Amino acid sequence: MKTAKPVGLEYVSGWRAVMAAIVCAIGAASCGSPEAPPNPVSNLVVASISMDSTEATQGSKVSLTIVFSNEGVGPSRRSTADVWLSRSPSFPDSSNQLLATIQVPSIANGAAYTASTVVIVPNSAPEGQDYIWVQADVNGTAAQTDRNDDTGMRVFSVYHKLLANTTARFTLAPLSTTLGDSSTIAGINDAGQIVARVWTGGTRHGVLVQGGVTTDLGSCDPSDINDAGTVACMDGSIWTNGQVTSFGLDAQELKVAPQNALTINDAGQVGGMVIPTATPGANAVCYTECAFIWTSGRVLHLPEPDYGGGFQLGESVPRNRTSPGMVVLTSYYHSGEGGSRWMADSSSVSIDCNSSPAGFTFVGGGSFAAIGGADEYVGENGSGAITCKGGVKTFLGPGAARDISRKGIVVGDVNGHGVVLYPDFSIAVIDNALSTPGWKVLHADLVNDNGQIIATAQESATGRTSQVLITQVQ
Repeated sequence: MKTAKPVGLEYVSGWRAVMAAIVCAIGAASCGSPEAPPNPVSNLVVASISMDSTEATQGSKVSLTIVFSNEGVGPSRRSTADVWLSRSPSFPDSSNQLLATIQVPSIANGAAYTASTVVIVPNSAPEGQDYIWVQADVNGTAAQTDRNDDTGMRVFSVYHKLLANTTARFTLAPLSTTLGDSSTIAGINDAGQIVARVWTGGTRHGVLVQGGVTTDLGSCDPSDINDAGTVACMDGSIWTNGQVTSFGLDAQELKVAPQNALTINDAGQVGGMVIPTATPGANAVCYTECAFIWTSGRVLHLPEPDYGGGFQLGESVPRNRTSPGMVVLTSYYHSGEGGSRWMADSSSVSIDCNSSPAGFTFVGGGSFAAIGGADEYVGENGSGAITCKGGVKTFLGPGAARDISRKGIVVGDVNGHGVVLYPDFSIAVIDNALSTPGWKVLHADLVNDNGQIIATAQESATGRTSQVLITQVQ
């Protein structure tokens, strides 16, 4: 016996089928992707990937704009695309981290679709040079004739996430009481000895200050001091316990403006720049400017780099308190990141600090400022203050990193305030941790391993700017 169907059921079912077809026709997401036709005719390509920044800190947001084009002979079906962060320039790779999934609609042949999305850089993202990968048609639903060109890639740099240091505390002492208002601090060592250029009665001379006691340096115009108390002098000599030893360089050829003065390391080696005073001969070591290292009583002129190859000598010879020989560096002349570190035996070591998009470069006023270890450098680029350790760059913010101690303590300025960066990537704004009221620390210039910092600060009551001694007390 047949069971009778309720009256009108066929009508209701038909009505629902018609409505479902209409809804799917206008592209409702609930319908899902239709099956691919038996003869694939589309060819999706990741035409371009752009972003609001090609470098970011772990945990930060990056806006992406991705253009998918259909280079096939027929329309593509709806599909899905994935955005990945990878350590590898090859795809796929086991280091891939999924950042986003994008729904791509049907695209007519010869047309394109632009998708915008915001991704978050994972806190676990590896520091250094990474890659943003986009993979089209992940599930193979676009009805493509060719799946071999579904990916696109952009180089992307990841910085270490900086943490606010809330425990550091500092005191401030004006140095004008000892050195006067017209003075320039040139260096400080771990013993707390400070060398400075001071003006008295219109005459400039050098002094060494320790524990409130001032020693006149005579003819030595100081540019740096090492932990043994040996002072590098801007006329091409060193001062040790009242004795001055000359390098034997013609004072006329020394390039010793304050921004590129001589530096000395703890091995007693001095690095600097000279410029030829006469027309160089055919066998000259260099023609426009030479880096040199003075060591063991002799001067070593370093070969001039190949300007045509994109290198230029670093005119700001970095400060160095570490192992012997690391005195003079070269830097890329064009936008780029890295260079070479020269040794006292004329050898050099390549420096590479994830070269995207720009790094230690003189384009935009950037340069190396100091060497803190065998493979640790601080300075600035067109974006601001950066450090480079083990080939990995850390961005501190708009400003400059100016010095680093052997313990890896970095000082400089960010957004117009003096800062201290510690090896654990915590950063302290000195103003926020200053127990001495009435001062704004504009930038921190020099640091030793005992927490003493030479900084430039402004007194709130008078507006006067002077150099001060900052001491960390906690």
